[in-house]
Amino acid sequence: NADGGSGPLLAGTCASLFIPPDTRLGTIEYLPNLGYIHEDQAEVGSIKAMLHMLHARGAFAFVVNIVSGRKRFENEARGSRQASQCIRLNFSENVVGCTGRDRLFAFRDKLALAANATGAHVVTIDADEVPHLFGADSFHLNAEGHRTVFNSIWRIYRSLPCMARHDRAARTQISEEAGVSCAL
Repeated sequence: NADGGSGPLLAGTCASLFIPPDTRLGTIEYLPNLGYIHEDQAEVGSIKAMLHMLHARGAFAFVVNIVSGRKRFENEARGSRQASQCIRLNFSENVVGCTGRDRLFAFRDKLALAANATGAHVVTIDADEVPHLFGADSFHLNAEGHRTVFNSIWRIYRSLPCMARHDRAARTQISEEAGVSCAL
Protein backbone atom coordinates (compact mmCIF):
# COMPACT_ATOMS: atom_id res chain seq x y z
CA ASN A 1 0.00 0.00 0.00
CA ALA A 2 1.71 3.20 -1.20
CA ASP A 3 0.89 6.23 0.92
CA GLY A 4 3.14 9.20 0.39
CA GLY A 5 1.49 11.03 3.28
CA SER A 6 0.49 14.64 3.03
CA GLY A 7 4.02 15.85 2.28
CA PRO A 8 4.07 19.63 1.98
CA LEU A 9 0.42 19.81 0.81
CA LEU A 10 -1.18 20.34 4.23
CA ALA A 11 1.49 22.75 5.45
CA GLY A 12 1.42 24.72 2.19
CA THR A 13 -2.35 24.89 2.00
CA CYS A 14 -2.65 26.15 5.57
CA ALA A 15 0.64 28.09 5.70
CA SER A 16 -0.96 31.17 7.25
CA LEU A 17 -1.98 29.02 10.23
CA PHE A 18 1.36 27.23 10.60
CA ILE A 19 3.68 30.22 10.13
CA PRO A 20 3.21 32.64 13.03
CA PRO A 21 3.11 36.39 12.25
CA ASP A 22 6.34 37.02 14.18
CA THR A 23 8.39 34.48 12.22
CA ARG A 24 11.74 35.92 11.11
CA LEU A 25 13.44 32.88 9.62
CA GLY A 26 11.92 29.75 8.13
CA THR A 27 13.45 26.65 6.65
CA ILE A 28 11.76 24.09 4.46
CA GLU A 29 13.82 20.93 4.48
CA TYR A 30 12.65 18.80 1.61
CA LEU A 31 13.61 15.15 1.85
CA PRO A 32 12.09 13.71 -1.30
CA ASN A 33 10.24 10.47 -0.96
CA LEU A 34 9.22 10.78 -4.57
CA GLY A 35 7.68 7.97 -6.50
CA TYR A 36 4.57 7.52 -4.40
CA ILE A 37 3.05 10.85 -5.35
CA HIS A 38 3.10 11.97 -8.95
CA GLU A 39 1.84 15.48 -8.21
CA ASP A 40 5.06 17.44 -8.60
CA GLN A 41 3.19 20.66 -9.43
CA ALA A 42 1.08 20.37 -6.29
CA GLU A 43 4.14 19.62 -4.12
CA VAL A 44 6.16 22.51 -5.58
CA GLY A 45 3.10 24.78 -5.43
CA SER A 46 2.65 23.97 -1.75
CA ILE A 47 6.27 24.71 -0.99
CA LYS A 48 5.98 27.93 -2.97
CA ALA A 49 2.90 28.90 -0.90
CA MET A 50 4.93 28.42 2.29
CA LEU A 51 7.76 30.50 0.84
CA HIS A 52 5.32 33.29 -0.10
CA MET A 53 3.86 33.23 3.41
CA LEU A 54 7.32 33.42 4.99
CA HIS A 55 8.06 36.44 2.81
CA ALA A 56 4.72 38.06 3.70
CA ARG A 57 5.50 37.55 7.39
CA GLY A 58 8.81 39.35 6.92
CA ALA A 59 10.88 36.19 7.36
CA PHE A 60 13.90 35.05 5.44
CA ALA A 61 13.22 31.72 3.80
CA PHE A 62 15.58 28.86 3.11
CA VAL A 63 14.94 25.69 1.14
CA VAL A 64 17.15 22.79 2.15
CA ASN A 65 17.18 20.64 -0.95
CA ILE A 66 18.28 17.10 -0.04
CA VAL A 67 19.31 14.73 -2.84
CA SER A 68 19.48 11.04 -1.93
CA GLY A 69 22.51 9.08 -3.05
CA ARG A 70 22.77 6.15 -5.44
CA LYS A 71 23.35 3.90 -2.46
CA ARG A 72 19.75 4.48 -1.32
CA PHE A 73 18.38 3.02 -4.51
CA GLU A 74 20.87 0.15 -4.51
CA ASN A 75 19.84 -0.72 -0.95
CA GLU A 76 16.15 -0.58 -1.84
CA ALA A 77 16.74 -2.78 -4.88
CA ARG A 78 18.33 -5.51 -2.74
CA GLY A 79 15.47 -5.62 -0.27
CA SER A 80 12.33 -5.15 -2.29
CA ARG A 81 10.46 -6.80 -5.13
CA GLN A 82 9.04 -3.36 -6.03
CA ALA A 83 12.53 -1.84 -6.30
CA SER A 84 13.70 -4.75 -8.47
CA GLN A 85 10.82 -4.00 -10.83
CA CYS A 86 11.79 -0.31 -10.83
CA ILE A 87 15.35 -1.15 -11.81
CA ARG A 88 14.10 -3.47 -14.56
CA LEU A 89 11.91 -0.61 -15.87
CA ASN A 90 14.76 1.91 -15.50
CA PHE A 91 12.93 3.78 -12.70
CA SER A 92 10.03 4.69 -14.96
CA GLU A 93 8.02 7.52 -13.42
CA ASN A 94 4.88 5.81 -14.66
CA VAL A 95 5.29 3.04 -12.08
CA VAL A 96 4.07 3.94 -8.59
CA GLY A 97 6.95 3.74 -6.14
CA CYS A 98 9.76 4.18 -8.68
CA THR A 99 12.19 7.03 -8.39
CA GLY A 100 15.74 7.48 -9.58
CA ARG A 101 18.39 10.16 -9.30
CA ASP A 102 17.35 11.71 -12.61
CA ARG A 103 13.91 12.44 -11.18
CA LEU A 104 15.45 13.77 -7.98
CA PHE A 105 17.64 16.14 -10.01
CA ALA A 106 14.61 17.39 -11.95
CA PHE A 107 12.68 17.96 -8.72
CA ARG A 108 15.70 19.64 -7.10
CA ASP A 109 15.72 22.09 -10.02
CA LYS A 110 11.96 22.76 -9.72
CA LEU A 111 12.39 23.57 -6.01
CA ALA A 112 15.30 25.90 -6.77
CA LEU A 113 13.16 27.75 -9.33
CA ALA A 114 10.32 28.11 -6.79
CA ALA A 115 12.79 29.39 -4.20
CA ASN A 116 14.31 31.87 -6.63
CA ALA A 117 10.85 33.11 -7.65
CA THR A 118 10.04 33.93 -4.03
CA GLY A 119 13.40 35.36 -3.01
CA ALA A 120 14.26 32.36 -0.83
CA HIS A 121 17.76 30.99 -0.43
CA VAL A 122 18.66 27.42 -1.39
CA VAL A 123 21.04 25.06 0.38
CA THR A 124 21.51 21.87 -1.64
CA ILE A 125 23.14 18.80 -0.18
CA ASP A 126 23.78 15.70 -2.31
CA ALA A 127 24.60 12.37 -0.70
CA ASP A 128 26.85 11.31 -3.57
CA GLU A 129 28.92 14.48 -3.27
CA VAL A 130 29.21 14.52 0.54
CA PRO A 131 28.40 10.98 1.76
CA HIS A 132 29.97 11.65 5.18
CA LEU A 133 27.04 14.03 5.93
CA PHE A 134 24.45 11.26 5.52
CA GLY A 135 23.47 8.14 7.41
CA ALA A 136 24.11 4.64 6.13
CA ASP A 137 20.87 4.80 4.12
CA SER A 138 22.26 7.64 1.94
CA PHE A 139 18.89 9.34 2.48
CA HIS A 140 18.78 11.01 5.91
CA LEU A 141 21.28 13.57 7.17
CA ASN A 142 23.41 12.58 10.13
CA ALA A 143 24.35 14.96 13.00
CA GLU A 144 27.27 16.42 11.02
CA GLY A 145 24.98 16.91 8.03
CA HIS A 146 22.46 18.87 10.13
CA ARG A 147 25.31 20.95 11.58
CA THR A 148 26.58 21.67 8.04
CA VAL A 149 23.12 22.77 6.89
CA PHE A 150 22.73 25.01 9.95
CA ASN A 151 26.14 26.59 9.38
CA SER A 152 25.32 27.22 5.70
CA ILE A 153 22.03 28.92 6.62
CA TRP A 154 23.63 30.91 9.45
CA ARG A 155 26.44 32.16 7.17
CA ILE A 156 23.87 33.56 4.71
CA TYR A 157 21.45 34.83 7.36
CA ARG A 158 24.14 36.81 9.23
CA SER A 159 24.93 38.80 6.09
CA LEU A 160 21.31 39.75 5.27
CA PRO A 161 19.75 43.13 6.09
CA CYS A 162 16.62 43.26 8.24
CA MET A 163 13.37 42.65 6.39
CA ALA A 164 10.98 45.59 6.52
CA ARG A 165 7.81 43.87 5.35
CA HIS A 166 5.59 42.31 7.98
CA ASP A 167 1.99 41.39 7.16
CA ARG A 168 0.26 39.96 10.23
CA ALA A 169 -2.99 39.42 8.29
CA ALA A 170 -1.50 37.56 5.31
CA ARG A 171 -3.48 34.52 4.20
CA THR A 172 -2.28 31.50 2.25
CA GLN A 173 -2.65 31.66 -1.50
CA ILE A 174 -2.28 28.33 -3.27
CA SER A 175 -2.99 27.37 -6.84
CA GLU A 176 -6.24 25.51 -7.50
CA GLU A 177 -4.09 22.96 -9.37
CA ALA A 178 -3.10 21.58 -5.97
CA GLY A 179 -6.62 20.25 -5.58
CA VAL A 180 -6.72 20.97 -1.86
CA SER A 181 -7.90 23.74 0.43
CA CYS A 182 -7.36 24.53 4.09
CA ALA A 183 -10.33 23.60 6.26
CA LEU A 184 -8.66 24.30 9.60
